[in-house]
Amino acid sequence: MEIRKPILDQISTLKNLPTLPHILLKLIQACNRTKGGLEEVARIIEKDPSLSSRILRLVNSAYYGLPRKIKSMQNAVTLLGTNAIKNVAISASIYETFKVNGNSTLNLKLYWWHSLRCGVIAKLISEKINYNNPDEAFLAGLLHDIGRLVLWVNFKKEYKGLLDMYGKRPDLLLAGEIRLGVTHCEVGAWLLNKWKLPSLMADAVFYHHESLERIKDSFPLVKVIYLANMLSQFPAEEQHRDPDSAKEILGLSENDIKTICSKADDELEEVAKSLDIEVEPPGHPSEPISDHDAEKHLELIREVQDSSILLGTLLNLIEANSEEKILHVIYQGLNILFDTQEVIIFLYDQEKKGLEAVAPNNNESSLEGLFVPMTMKKSLLISCLFEDRPLDSFSVKAKDLPVILDEQLIRFAGKEGILCHPMVAQGNHVGVIVFALDQNELYHLAGHLNVLKMFCRQAALTLNSFRAKQEQLRVIQSERMVASSAVARKVIHEVNN
Repeated sequence: MEIRKPILDQISTLKNLPTLPHILLKLIQACNRTKGGLEEVARIIEKDPSLSSRILRLVNSAYYGLPRKIKSMQNAVTLLGTNAIKNVAISASIYETFKVNGNSTLNLKLYWWHSLRCGVIAKLISEKINYNNPDEAFLAGLLHDIGRLVLWVNFKKEYKGLLDMYGKRPDLLLAGEIRLGVTHCEVGAWLLNKWKLPSLMADAVFYHHESLERIKDSFPLVKVIYLANMLSQFPAEEQHRDPDSAKEILGLSENDIKTICSKADDELEEVAKSLDIEVEPPGHPSEPISDHDAEKHLELIREVQDSSILLGTLLNLIEANSEEKILHVIYQGLNILFDTQEVIIFLYDQEKKGLEAVAPNNNESSLEGLFVPMTMKKSLLISCLFEDRPLDSFSVKAKDLPVILDEQLIRFAGKEGILCHPMVAQGNHVGVIVFALDQNELYHLAGHLNVLKMFCRQAALTLNSFRAKQEQLRVIQSERMVASSAVARKVIHEVNN
């Protein structure tokens, strides 16, 4: 797999791109050569005493469970084979290679705990399903998130902002990385290709955040790493994973998964100790504040910020004294609260029986005045109004093609899809707010769904109330005109008499 992105060219020229030690590169080359002998591999490793001792410690640990103690590198290579030794050597060196200064945002001990756990679980799953190279699965699991470290090292300011906001939400973090220009999956796969590691390992790293439906149709290593990553998010006793996922992907039962996770907990500490990797599980007592509490704290801060902005916007809505000003406040509020650029408001026209687009601040727009009749029930705009719930084009089943009008809106905005949010107040159709979005922007908006619902409800109430007052004024005006006409006729009649 060759990944071509301008940002990767930029990363490859930066001084902060970690590289494998020279001796490790020579080892990989020797192991990859079909004619390379076991003696050559052993000689290369023995030139680095630190690497040798780490490999022998791991080989003699409970992780491998060999029947007798291995004292020479020659014996280790003979027993395990060049592929296993290569993978163990990379594992032993990778921690030092990627040693970066951590902080409260990127907890390196927690990062390595998750990565090692993913590797150990991947190896245990491989053994369970009889995958032909469990050590390769271990290394792929260990390196599945390595792209995060590369992004952190090279884009500290930008990536810190993403980790602050979405550190515990993989879907939103991924969406943020897309906005940055590249995901940690792409960076990790690119780096493994650069190191000339097997392409199937790079594929496993590249696809580990794909949807379950897509993962089903992939080679075993991709499935193994996907499932291992899913199972390594929390300690085994805290997991509440859907057992059906493991069964769908690899045919593993719930009992199989419990056994694997329990065994992984026992082996993880042994592997970390052998490789001299400092790890720390979530919620460790030494943490000044648990990751869970830190995330809750950040969520609270975001909610307070959103609430403050929302309150100010709602006050502006209340103070608006014309429909034009109300629409201006709505467009402005959507932009500030949800960072939305492509938004179109459609207002319900009682007389025409349909929705009509209105542009903000009298801006010229080729969509202004666009009319969608209520009879066009297959359109997401009309459907969401009748059903009084948000609808998006991303959730539409493949067999149900969107109506051409919806496709035109998407194409006009230059986005991947639309989200339609109804404005209904006191049983009255007020209008529809249409967000033109890419998939990652939809993920971002989903994190603010409650605020969005509250905002749209208040916008609908304000518009409905203003229209009701205007209608009431028209009725009063009409009644006054009728009364004035009656008085005038009476006066004329008296004058004529």
